[in-house]
Amino acid sequence: MGYRIVYGKDAFAETGERKSHLRAMTAGFALALVVLVRIFWPEGTAVLRDVLLPGQSTAFSQLTEDLRAGEPIGDAVTAFCRSIVEEAVAKPD
Repeated sequence: MGYRIVYGKDAFAETGERKSHLRAMTAGFALALVVLVRIFWPEGTAVLRDVLLPGQSTAFSQLTEDLRAGEPIGDAVTAFCRSIVEEAVAKPD
């Protein structure tokens, strides 16, 4: 089995490139999973939402309503994050 030792700036470029490919593949897999669940198991959409956002379905519903109403994405996501944090502060485990 061959190997190669890289010194200098090139060594960091290779590891960063691999990480970006892994992130892209992970995001692609997650997106494919969500799409496939929505197409082949419509009831599973609610199950998947509960798994990914346990107890936060009201915050997620508000996010989708804000986006459909035409609110800017940044404002809608900020409101979503604030509601999750407020909920976590209100109900400490």
